[in-house]
Amino acid sequence: MKAIEKIKNIIQTLNDEQIKAITSTDGPLLIIAGPGTGKTLTIVARTLYLLISGKAQPDEIMLTTFTEKAAYELKDRLNQLAYKINYKCQMHLLKIGTIHSVCNDYIIKFLSYTPLKKGYLILDELTQIFFVYENFDEIFPQETGKFLGKWANKWIAIKEIIPYLNKITEELIEVSKLENAKNEFLNALAKFYNKYCQKLLETNRVDFSQLQKIFYDLLQNDELYQKIKSKLKYIMVDEYQDTNYIQEQILLKLASPKNNICVVGDEDQSLYRFRGATVRNILEFPKHFGNCKQIKLTINYRSHKNIIEKYNKFITSINWNGYRYPKYIKPNPDAEFPEYPAVFCIWGKDENDESQRFLTLLKFLKEKRIIEDWSDVVLLLKSVRPEHSSHYIEALKCAGIPYFCPRARMYFDNIEIKLMLACYTIIFNFYQKEDLAKYPHKKYIEEGIRLLYENINPALKNYLQRKVRQIDNLKEGSLDLTILDYFYQFLAYHPFSNFIKDKNKAYNLSIFSKLITIFQDYYDITLVTAKNKERIKFYLFGSFLYFLMETGIEEYENPYNPIPKGFVQIMTIHQSKGLEFPVVFVDSIHKRFSVQKQVVRELLPFSIRGTYETENQITEFDRLRHYYVAFSRAQKLLVLTTPEKPQQWF
Repeated sequence: MKAIEKIKNIIQTLNDEQIKAITSTDGPLLIIAGPGTGKTLTIVARTLYLLISGKAQPDEIMLTTFTEKAAYELKDRLNQLAYKINYKCQMHLLKIGTIHSVCNDYIIKFLSYTPLKKGYLILDELTQIFFVYENFDEIFPQETGKFLGKWANKWIAIKEIIPYLNKITEELIEVSKLENAKNEFLNALAKFYNKYCQKLLETNRVDFSQLQKIFYDLLQNDELYQKIKSKLKYIMVDEYQDTNYIQEQILLKLASPKNNICVVGDEDQSLYRFRGATVRNILEFPKHFGNCKQIKLTINYRSHKNIIEKYNKFITSINWNGYRYPKYIKPNPDAEFPEYPAVFCIWGKDENDESQRFLTLLKFLKEKRIIEDWSDVVLLLKSVRPEHSSHYIEALKCAGIPYFCPRARMYFDNIEIKLMLACYTIIFNFYQKEDLAKYPHKKYIEEGIRLLYENINPALKNYLQRKVRQIDNLKEGSLDLTILDYFYQFLAYHPFSNFIKDKNKAYNLSIFSKLITIFQDYYDITLVTAKNKERIKFYLFGSFLYFLMETGIEEYENPYNPIPKGFVQIMTIHQSKGLEFPVVFVDSIHKRFSVQKQVVRELLPFSIRGTYETENQITEFDRLRHYYVAFSRAQKLLVLTTPEKPQQWF
């Protein structure tokens, strides 16, 4: 039996577009996959087709994804399908992961050819910001009383500089061009970038962008390139619209010369410009080859036909001038769609009135059993910070309706975190007047200690007293305890033993444990010793926790269960990417849509490719893509909500 017939026997719902995408294996291939068109299923089936047709062994296929969660999902679905089809080769040899993880795997293998040393630390988004904060005075120059002559506030400077650092690396910009530019900011930026990179190497650290640059440099070595390429026949890239320039160059280099590379994505769902991604990669992909096939997946299996009709009309409401692949998403031809108003708008006199109308509709949907669980509903916002979400949250609280809003950066407001921090404060003796006198978060620490004494029981009190004495009496050697060990010991005592029975509180406590682990790794602290106990106190409270409270931490999200049952979901549109819900509320459409263009404006003229869209196009295109993603999450009902009289959005 042919390979495709075996697959069709297992997946009987495959349409002609999907089958063509699965069986088109040799040479460059661009798959444009609209929302709800079975993209992941197609990628999984195409991978399996390469294996069972004998075109490749598992270790000859590389499959890159945007997130670790997506990589896990692909591995899981591949293994399930391989089992059903009775394919028994070594599936664990498939190279599946993010581009960052793929780069890291090869760097570890060829470490001696890189500037890194064994045991190097990879900085994620959080620790990269913390690294700049920690080394701020050493690497951040002041010009005319401002940092880089641009920012007067330290925290704003740290937040704003990171995209510049990443963009220089990701666009392969020659720093010498910035040094010689007739622009004082760019001159200062070049000096800062060099100091930043030097400090990374001195401390054996690497950020995500630099990780890619190091692997890119390895590929320029002909000998290493041949070794890396020797066992690589086929490359597949998911979410290609969210890749950046250096990632494009890495993938094209790995695919050359046979160019058996398949990229999958949808330029209409490109959301991550603010992280350095460029829709240019997917729009220009065919131009790199003379024989690139293009296949469009356009049958939507997710949404009511009226929802599809509305977002088709929305995304085609302007002239894209060649910055979009022409396509029209179609509803499932085999489905029956009941007639009802699948798309409508609600509005109020102001935000409070609007939130009450939202609540009224929500209750109606539940009472009439249009939704079975609160998690069938999502409220999508441009931002979930309190200034954008609080009127909805207050309405839900007053009505006793549970909600889940993990990215409001209100992590430190949770009682379990206040009490856990208070315990660490007491153990490491950070509650004395001399410590708190000038501490910016003095009131927070004092409130946590007050709450702890209101909730403490004799067992926890005795434990804390013993641990305080142990550290006070530690004059030499160590306690054979890590900082994290205290955390796990706290969990044995009330109230923490009760907190871990509550799913959300347990999740938040698990984040705390990860933060402590990050702290230990970052400062290379293993055990609590006589020599480092003061250092721990100074850096834990004076630097690390202070930094986290200033920047804010998001509450726990389980990447493998992003939609917990029993809660109305409140999330950003970015968060909702790849998810679907029976009922979707979309707010913020009435608000002015802005895009951060400063980094692009100042740096792209110095990149190899130069600029792409105009600034007006960037704003207009990104607004449409943003809300297109939001609208296309809805399965049965799409509701637009606003505190102003609605415009004609469709």
